[in-house]
Amino acid sequence: MKNGNNEPNRVVIDTNIWISFLIGKRLSGLHRHIDSGRIKIMACEAQLRELVDVLNRPRIRKYIPAEQAEEFLDLFCEAALFVKPEQGPSLCRDPKDDYLLYTALAAQADYLVSGDDDLLSLRNIGGTRIISFTDFEAAMKLA
Repeated sequence: MKNGNNEPNRVVIDTNIWISFLIGKRLSGLHRHIDSGRIKIMACEAQLRELVDVLNRPRIRKYIPAEQAEEFLDLFCEAALFVKPEQGPSLCRDPKDDYLLYTALAAQADYLVSGDDDLLSLRNIGGTRIISFTDFEAAMKLA
């Protein structure tokens, strides 16, 4: 919970983390945090489109069958609170990642969890900490 109150931490999770979880079958720890109400997944339509695109790539389909991908997308849509981020000037070395930053800002997210160095190098945007999943896990254990 956020700052000792009952509000869940608002978390934007980069597509690369979701795909890694699905390939490595490591969603259970994150699922526990979601189910417990400790975190709320924040997302936008652009991320949903990116997830659909990535999950339909042949090299990903070798690891994540269509049925598993569809099940994940259903759960993602059910668990996530979708926001409509404003777009503005580029905030990141890789402009393709800007939508995640603008999503974090629109959602007033506590964390943006990523494995992308272009995002991690920023460390913060507004009131959002940009951290790796390992650091996020540690933060959740301390919270």
